[in-house]
Amino acid sequence: LRTMRGYGRPPYDDPLAYALVMAYYEKIEPYDPPWDYKELARRPGNRVGPMGILASEYSLIDKVNVVRGLIDTFAVLYPQLQGIDFRRDVRELDVPVYVLLGDHELRARAELVRQWLDTVEAPRVVLEHYHDSAHAPHAQEYRRFHRFMVDTVLPQTLPGR
Repeated sequence: LRTMRGYGRPPYDDPLAYALVMAYYEKIEPYDPPWDYKELARRPGNRVGPMGILASEYSLIDKVNVVRGLIDTFAVLYPQLQGIDFRRDVRELDVPVYVLLGDHELRARAELVRQWLDTVEAPRVVLEHYHDSAHAPHAQEYRRFHRFMVDTVLPQTLPGR
């Protein structure tokens, strides 16, 4: 707690702050994934570990590159993103916008998404709420996500298909 308070208010300059926040995600926003998501993860062939690093299709080099990618994300990408505010910088898009928002997403993230969607101009803006999800609705409610993509996004973006 002392370490987290030492980082101060976001945005964080220290990449380790992001890792610390994610490590305590479930303490910040308590969440219990849906039963079928947990059951799927328990199956022997599906045990992929954190960030998929234990996935059977990954070679040793792939696993090393997953870690390298995470390090680059925290050290290089996230600091570059700190200055971008979609509410200010992305006011108009020429493509449809579909946002999947888990009801258990961190409140600060969810609020920023809602604020942006209230102002962005696009051919179509859809906010789809996932009540049993946090940060990964596409995985945590994978059946509903599949139906949304097939029944909504595909017909609206590729008519006649």
